[in-house]
Amino acid sequence: MSSASSASNSIYTPLPPSAVSRVDNACPQSGSLSLTVLGQTSSFSCTSQTDYPGNDITGLVAYTMQQCLESCMLANYVQGAKVCVAVAYSGQLSAQYERLFANCFLKDSVASQKVDEGWTGLVLT
Repeated sequence: MSSASSASNSIYTPLPPSAVSRVDNACPQSGSLSLTVLGQTSSFSCTSQTDYPGNDITGLVAYTMQQCLESCMLANYVQGAKVCVAVAYSGQLSAQYERLFANCFLKDSVASQKVDEGWTGLVLT
């Protein structure tokens, strides 16, 4: 068996969140991101050092900003309505996992906003 075929048959196991100190939560230079999930494209504006306290739909572990945003988009797809309007995503994975068991929070409102060095706020536009 070649190494290419054995690699394609292997099962990927990510490190546990407690073992990953930091993940990239930097906004792109453009300040916005667009993603397509299940044929629907959504755009998000990105603001560094921003959190939207409260108004959580749910929290989850996301190893990438894209995973966090896709979760928001999937919530909207499944509900058939715009229930997730923003996310707060922390790059401090192990610390947030220890504290909150999550580093990605789906939001149903951005009524409150605060400067928070460890978080990136992304709002559906």
